[in-house]
Amino acid sequence: MDSDTTPQTESKSKRDRRWLPYFGGLLLICLILMLTAIIYRSHLYYQYLVTYHDFGNVPAVEIQPLEAIEPPADWVKVTEGNLEFWLPPDIASARNADEDGIGAVLYGGDGDRIAAMLNPEERWVSDAPESDDLVWEPTTIRQLAKLYQTNPNDFRWSMTSDEAASHGYRVVLAHTFSPGIMNPAEARFEEEFDGLLTVLSDKPDMAIFQWESKTCPWEGQFMFRDKTGDIDRQWVRIVCASIRFRCETNDNN
Repeated sequence: MDSDTTPQTESKSKRDRRWLPYFGGLLLICLILMLTAIIYRSHLYYQYLVTYHDFGNVPAVEIQPLEAIEPPADWVKVTEGNLEFWLPPDIASARNADEDGIGAVLYGGDGDRIAAMLNPEERWVSDAPESDDLVWEPTTIRQLAKLYQTNPNDFRWSMTSDEAASHGYRVVLAHTFSPGIMNPAEARFEEEFDGLLTVLSDKPDMAIFQWESKTCPWEGQFMFRDKTGDIDRQWVRIVCASIRFRCETNDNN
């Protein structure tokens, strides 16, 4: 009886062993896929963001240096607390200080060109440790400029995991902060002062200049408007290039 069953048992055992290479191959494939997903998790997450959340549709914004133009001879030097800047005489002569309690000084009155200076504020400085994904530049202004320059098409599968994660993080933030920014944005990057001038495509009659001191934790903003149509960047550039902030004391408190 043993001689009758032994060949059957051996035949079944051979059939079972015949499938082992297939199971082994399938297990190896699963293992490779798992390792690939782990190694390229940042890359895959980036593809998920741009595919299913449309984060890849924000074009990069060109950043150009803000031209340093001397104010014309008839312009007026204005001092507001620790801020100094120059304005055209017709705008400087019409000053309305914080009538609405919004912490701003308006210039221009009922004229066609208006400038608004938002009172400087002390910048919040985080005590959190630096992270490669969160801290890229020494000032918020430079970080914004870098976000505006982020191009979703710069993604490469050859990036390291950290590079892909950092790029994906910037793309998400760019999707939040840079939609509608008209090309080009103009940057004033100096040893003691950083500033960024932008115009929104849906509000071409307005311009915003954000600035930040690098010698003390103060920052502020200027807003410009032209009621006659698209804003003339030339006079706005002159104002922005003339802005100076003194850190010794602050009279806005």
